[in-house]
Amino acid sequence: GVELSLAMLFARPVLADLAAGVAGAVSGAAAQALPAIGAVSRQAPLELSFAQQRLWFLAQLDKDSARYHVPLGWRLQGRLDRAA
Repeated sequence: GVELSLAMLFARPVLADLAAGVAGAVSGAAAQALPAIGAVSRQAPLELSFAQQRLWFLAQLDKDSARYHVPLGWRLQGRLDRAA
């Protein structure tokens, strides 16, 4: 629940130093809870993530390339742990 800047992350490469910085950030301000991920309407097209936009753009540049194609599939079975 603590937001770290990249400056803090790279200024403290030793884990113990980073932990001290996180502890200081927690004691200086209340930890912020992240909002829950909510369901979105499927009635309209979904917005693409930045990674999806990038892949679409690269696919438009080189239409004959199979660079980002993955020639396999996964079948996942079992119960979904929604809490996790």
